[in-house]
Amino acid sequence: MTIPSTTPPERPRWLRWTFRALFLAVAGAVVTTPWWGPQTLARLDYFRVRRVEFDGVRFTNPSELVAKLALDSTASIWDNLDQYAARVAQHPMVQTVEVTRTLPSTVVLNIVERLPVALVSDSGTLDPVDASGHVLPINPARKNIDVPIVATADTAILRFLDALRADAPRLYARVVEVKRVNKREFLMRLKGVTVRTNDDVTVDRLGDILRVEESLAQQNQQVVELDLRFQDQVIARTP
Repeated sequence: MTIPSTTPPERPRWLRWTFRALFLAVAGAVVTTPWWGPQTLARLDYFRVRRVEFDGVRFTNPSELVAKLALDSTASIWDNLDQYAARVAQHPMVQTVEVTRTLPSTVVLNIVERLPVALVSDSGTLDPVDASGHVLPINPARKNIDVPIVATADTAILRFLDALRADAPRLYARVVEVKRVNKREFLMRLKGVTVRTNDDVTVDRLGDILRVEESLAQQNQQVVELDLRFQDQVIARTP
């Protein structure tokens, strides 16, 4: 009795080479897709940029950002997005920008703006400035900017105000004006009270006034000035 063999017949050599060639061709196409794929898709009208969206824009005029993009009728969402980010980053209000695409025809710009922390009054006008002292192209008459007034773009004051806004926004909202009275001291006018501090004041240190105000309010005492210049003390001056 003869038992039939279960070993499949060997494929012809030419067929094996054909399969290998097809495999290498497919693998090569997959590996090189990041290079040839976008270039091919960018030629299709279906992927032309027809819509631009902005996220994070509060003070900047979107039309100015569109002008910075400089998109033409051939722009595709498969174009190199870094070039768009570089163009928009040149706007003085833009701190950082990230550009993404949404199929089939939308470009999305996620923007972090330079935010005003104070209005500087040393030029006879009120100029919005950020924490670094850069004057921002914002018209206070057209935009509602509720920030303190400072006499000069004193970077120590501006950095402190920026930290105060980030860590204690309610306390920051009470600050009306800050000025330097000498090389070591600040004078802050808050809603309800004036505060004297050293120029190395921290957010936590300024927060010490809250418990003092609360304690005085419970005693029905009015305070006109709080002095933080002495370590671990808050000196209250009443009328």
